[in-house]
Amino acid sequence: MQDVMQPINTPDKLFQDGNPNTGALGTIVTATWLNAVQGGVQSIQAELVSLLASLGINPDAGKNTQVLDAVRRIAWGGATRPTTLAGYGITDAANKADLQALSTKKNPVFEDRVTVPEGTVKAPGITFALDGSGDTGFWHISDGFIGIACNGVEAARFGPDGMILPSVPLGTSNAQPASNATLQAAIAALVGSVPATLNTLAKLGDAVNDDPNFATTMANALAGKATKAEAAAAAPPGLIGFFAGPTAPAGWLRANGTAVSRTTYPALFAAIGTIYGAGDGSSTFNLPDLRGEFVRGWDDGARGVELGRALGSNQLDTVGPHDHTVKRLPDGGTLAIPGTGGTSWSYAGSVSSTNQLPLITGANTGIGSETRPRNIALLACIKI
Repeated sequence: MQDVMQPINTPDKLFQDGNPNTGALGTIVTATWLNAVQGGVQSIQAELVSLLASLGINPDAGKNTQVLDAVRRIAWGGATRPTTLAGYGITDAANKADLQALSTKKNPVFEDRVTVPEGTVKAPGITFALDGSGDTGFWHISDGFIGIACNGVEAARFGPDGMILPSVPLGTSNAQPASNATLQAAIAALVGSVPATLNTLAKLGDAVNDDPNFATTMANALAGKATKAEAAAAAPPGLIGFFAGPTAPAGWLRANGTAVSRTTYPALFAAIGTIYGAGDGSSTFNLPDLRGEFVRGWDDGARGVELGRALGSNQLDTVGPHDHTVKRLPDGGTLAIPGTGGTSWSYAGSVSSTNQLPLITGANTGIGSETRPRNIALLACIKI
């Protein structure tokens, strides 16, 4: 067959009539273009004649359906439409007998759905080969519902809401499926009959206030809580705390100078080391002993209040320099008290510490044996 015929050689590839009034010329058809048209028509005719000849059809100028007949013979394999697959040249298709033979195979494969009779509870549409009576299997109850039959009795059915169990004991001849409301009432009664100590479902429901979005609620509630790392950073090992109870709370030890294990409390050991005692020198270390002590802030040298004072060191009690004013009552006149070296104390006068009469303040006068402010005793503990 020749190539596709070339279009006419005009600007718009179309034939033009021309216009004598305007002087516009019509399309000039060249011999080359006409020869091409003639060659193309002849090529098509030759192709069609060859097609007819291959099918045994002689060209007849009086008929205009010979090409259609030829196409039908090609498609159908003959002059008339076949009524069998073999008539179309298909010889390997499965026939009815072949399909029936598939029923004896263990794993038949179908490319389309398999339709079976709907059946009844006494004669299910799908049964099992070894069921002698043929009354155990599946049957179609109605649109959307499939039943399971056991020995001709409905055992359960499946529907849009899931599986529905019979409302009467299995095995009875008049078994009827229970409604969802019946099942829910039975479950509620079952839950309600459980002893309070075992009623976990009810307790869980009460605990979450029957919140359907409990997970989201908990996530939002926990979002503002401190993490374990944040909580640990807020109370680091070595922190001293005072508690009103007689025992140390979880995560704390009594600050009583006890030697404790370095491996059991590694974080605390890393924080205070052997400042308050090296324990046995290898496996233990001592806690600070705050029993009966007032705590004083350590001057690390920046203020110069206690130059050279070591962290964790102890001090004995002392009384600093001060003056005592002695008056004679009731007139407030000069009060003479014998002193040492022939001198005396007088009202509004001063006597140095090298020339004085001792004034005793303490147990001898019934006042006390130590100098202290008002205070309250609490349990001193250290964070591990």
